[in-house]
Amino acid sequence: MSRSGRVAVGSARAALLRPAWRVFPKMLEMPGGVKARCGLQPCLVRPSDGAMPKIVDHQARRDAVAEIAATLIARFGIEGTKVRDIASLAKCSTSIVSHYFRNKHDLLLSAYRLRMTRTTSLVRQKIDEGASLHDCLAAVLPLDEERADSWKIWLAFWGLATTDEAFLKEQRQRSREATELFCRAIVDTGAIGEGPDARLIAQALLSSVSGIAAQAVYDPAQWSPECQNRILSLQISRLLGVDGDVREVREARPADGADV
Repeated sequence: MSRSGRVAVGSARAALLRPAWRVFPKMLEMPGGVKARCGLQPCLVRPSDGAMPKIVDHQARRDAVAEIAATLIARFGIEGTKVRDIASLAKCSTSIVSHYFRNKHDLLLSAYRLRMTRTTSLVRQKIDEGASLHDCLAAVLPLDEERADSWKIWLAFWGLATTDEAFLKEQRQRSREATELFCRAIVDTGAIGEGPDARLIAQALLSSVSGIAAQAVYDPAQWSPECQNRILSLQISRLLGVDGDVREVREARPADGADV
């Protein structure tokens, strides 16, 4: 190969490698909080000797791209989310995005899992903090922009699950996990002991929360955060005979056999 040919190949190779160490640190620092929302650190390090960048965390890079995809799904829906737009926001080529995901289907599913996992982690955090049953369940309601976006994503995939077996399986799994999580919240807050009744109430409350969230996404003017919280409290009261703060109510009740 001639010297000019070698120079051309070298320049092309450098152009291909350049995005690898520039893209992801910049993407993680993008306005909108990709880094803050994912809790990530820059995942590629460019060695000082000019050698090829060292890969630090493959999963972190996948999550960063999936977060961008999730944001687009919330804004434009599944059909309106294009790989080229994701790549554009990440300031990289579609080939780099394709390196981390087998296809668009894989990317969309990763975006869905990322947001659903983040949402359920809010409930677990409240349970661990010893919060009231109301506060544990309200953690998943669309009370702010990020959680509203997560519900828009969930609703977008809800429709897709009717025709796509992989997404249907994912929705079933997430629904069952949410039921178990709600059941844990009910038992851990002292609302009712473990057993079939706790699970049945968990299913009922999950249905209530899903309905409240869907209405709030479709008509936020009529379903303000205050309205959502009040309706959730009403549902808890109707199902359990107590308000959202089960522990306070239980402490206020007379002991068995005591005069009332």
